[in-house]
Amino acid sequence: MKNFILACLMTLGLSVSYDVIANSKEPAVVYSAIPNNPTLLLFSLIGIYLFLTYVQKKSVKTNWLQTSLSLFFAYCTWSITIYESGIKTINQIISGNLVGVFFSVLTIGSYTIILNGIQGILTNYIKQPKLLSVPELRNLEKPTNYFAKNPFLTSFVIIFSVWLVIAISSFPSVFMGDSLDQVEQFLGIQTRTAAHPVLSTMFIGVFVKIGQLLGHPNMGVFLYTVSQLFIVSILVSFSINLVYGLTKRAGSLLAVSLLIALLPSINGTVILATKDIIFSGFFVLYIVTLAMFFLDEKKFFQDKLWIYHSLSIIFMLLFRYNTIHFIGLSLIVYILAEIVGRKRIIRKTSLVLLTIATLFIGSGMNRVLVSVFAEKDLTPNRREMLSLPFQQTARYIKYHEDEISAEDKEIIESVLDYDVIKNNYNPVRSDAVKRTHKEDATDAEMTAYFKLVAKQTLAHPLVTLESVTASHGNLFNVNKSVNDYYKNGVVLDADEKGMLARYEVIGLSDSNVFLKLNKVRLFFYSLWDRLPILSQINNYGVQMFVFLSLFVLCLRKKYFELVAIFIPVGAFVGTLIAGPITQGYLRYELPVILITPILFVLTVSTFKKNQS
Repeated sequence: MKNFILACLMTLGLSVSYDVIANSKEPAVVYSAIPNNPTLLLFSLIGIYLFLTYVQKKSVKTNWLQTSLSLFFAYCTWSITIYESGIKTINQIISGNLVGVFFSVLTIGSYTIILNGIQGILTNYIKQPKLLSVPELRNLEKPTNYFAKNPFLTSFVIIFSVWLVIAISSFPSVFMGDSLDQVEQFLGIQTRTAAHPVLSTMFIGVFVKIGQLLGHPNMGVFLYTVSQLFIVSILVSFSINLVYGLTKRAGSLLAVSLLIALLPSINGTVILATKDIIFSGFFVLYIVTLAMFFLDEKKFFQDKLWIYHSLSIIFMLLFRYNTIHFIGLSLIVYILAEIVGRKRIIRKTSLVLLTIATLFIGSGMNRVLVSVFAEKDLTPNRREMLSLPFQQTARYIKYHEDEISAEDKEIIESVLDYDVIKNNYNPVRSDAVKRTHKEDATDAEMTAYFKLVAKQTLAHPLVTLESVTASHGNLFNVNKSVNDYYKNGVVLDADEKGMLARYEVIGLSDSNVFLKLNKVRLFFYSLWDRLPILSQINNYGVQMFVFLSLFVLCLRKKYFELVAIFIPVGAFVGTLIAGPITQGYLRYELPVILITPILFVLTVSTFKKNQS
């Protein structure tokens, strides 16, 4: 009976319409806030009841870390659900609105119970010494055995062949504004800068130039896309091969290969012509070789995996500037753990020294490339790292401008353009605000600004919380990610962006035939997102939850070697939150989406190996 009552309440919490609640504070609104769909509510009730019953039998009680993680994801999912309803601030729901507070508690509580239950099931599963018994599937025996004999080749063929089909359907390529800037810089149309990593600018520029020599730049862009897919497929397949050597889980890793090949959030992103894709491939190699160090240090050095590990760091540095930030933060955590642990809980000394040396080499190579290529702006602007405080300031002006004194306004004006950010604030994207940053602001002016941000945060903490949540809460939204699949066309949106003339100068154009093929691809993507289970697997918020669940599970079990593997992934997510935008830009989440299923197999297999 308890589970039935709880299932009824959870059904209400998961199905409520917050846009209805925001428009009325009368108790009667509770009726209209519940969707008039009895059949859907009935089966939701049955499904939740069965889930709760299953959790009672197969779950282990979660600890405070796991419960805190569930609560965090529940809050993010609730808040993003509100924002997606067209409501600009959660104050419209919870301020003086008893119905809104009631349903908010139900929604957050419901997601917390579900996510806690999933973590409890996972905790119980890794305690078992053997894998769950499943009926023998003869049809899968041959491909599994073949994978066991050729893990690298099998993974590569599966992944690259599917990705290539996707690339052909979107011929000549999926392009974006940043890539266009890089091509123009390479061709001398724009002033050359180091705003984008120089190696990636030269890489894509060379292919466009080759296309021009072959008779059409379209061919060059397509060859670039194929080369990008080839490189990433090689890196991911090699990483899967390493994990197979450590775990011997042929069936699980075959499933991972198929998942990486077929998942729309992956194959719809890897065809995008941008630096972030190749970076993602090297990120996977970096994490897997890092895992090899912590789980089998002897093999790491004996098989010369330290070379691949070092190369992955160098190329990540050359394709994305924030590499030094998340790796540097990881090193700090490792060093602190070494000092606090005393007994070398995690073997880190050789890794730290190797990483520091590699960072110096990669940074030196990047400086050489910049000195040869760039004509101005030889270093990234300071504003690229300050999106969080800038967004907080803009939101504070929007909702509490009456509390800003003349002195406060002067402090803001020394760092940002007050009037511009007041009018152009975008909750999900900081570009409009950060572009107004005055790079010549002195250290004293920046210090005064940060003190003001701290004071405003203490005065209205909800403003700061919502500022971050509105921009990046979608990273932790397990209900519905804002997946904006990259559409086909190098010039498809050129008219509305005023860039058509720029494309014409280069010679890039769309193909009507392939635009039609691309519509078929996007139709299947939309269908995938509307199907249960498939939609959840494709949701990068769910991928984040799986990754962080594994992390806190390793902490709970005090398996510090596994904990260490997750540190750089978490640090990388931190750099995303410090950036200007993540909502809808799947290329930023791609490294986490690619590595999470591999880490899942690695983590579960390691636990079960120890149980045996």
